[in-house]
Amino acid sequence: MKQPVTLYAMPWYHGKISREEVEKLLYPKRNGLFLIRDSNIYVGDYTLCVCFNDKVEHYRIAYGNNKLTIDDEEFFKNLEELVQHYTNDADGLCSKLITPVTKQGGKYGLVSMHDFKCGGWIISAKDLELGVLIGRGDFGDVYQSTYKGQIVAAKQLKDTERGEQPFLLEAAVMTSLRHANVVKLLGVTEGTIILVTEFMEKG
Repeated sequence: MKQPVTLYAMPWYHGKISREEVEKLLYPKRNGLFLIRDSNIYVGDYTLCVCFNDKVEHYRIAYGNNKLTIDDEEFFKNLEELVQHYTNDADGLCSKLITPVTKQGGKYGLVSMHDFKCGGWIISAKDLELGVLIGRGDFGDVYQSTYKGQIVAAKQLKDTERGEQPFLLEAAVMTSLRHANVVKLLGVTEGTIILVTEFMEKG
């Protein structure tokens, strides 16, 4: 049974930034100052960056079995749960999480492929055959395609640097829409991200 994907307001999530950018953002280095970024080494994982004793410690947040963990002892459904836990208790970290460095522009709505996995929305790209191009967008192109013998519309992400979050946010909203006049989301592929929806003959 598929479940709607929940969007979380995560002002401390900064997406894809370098260690050098982290050092600039976490300055001056007050104990407990923190942010979370995408891992630059492990694709799909995150990194928790925390200040302590005038240094920045980097902790890998690994994904496995639909859970997130830092130490393979405590497991969390999402980043929001993880941050809440380490705000209450350092639990092996160099410091409790005290002060978040918020992403410029305010709160940042975050959704990840982990959320789609947990909701049962991941489909295999092997079952999808892309067809003719029928539309272009800022972040993705749309193809009339075939999924398990069914004619579908497949929107393929093309701008991975700027477009991944807007792309996934669009899909997350679609997971909760149920209306005769709204195109139904069938699923999302991993790797090259593709949103697969019902095909509407006249768009």
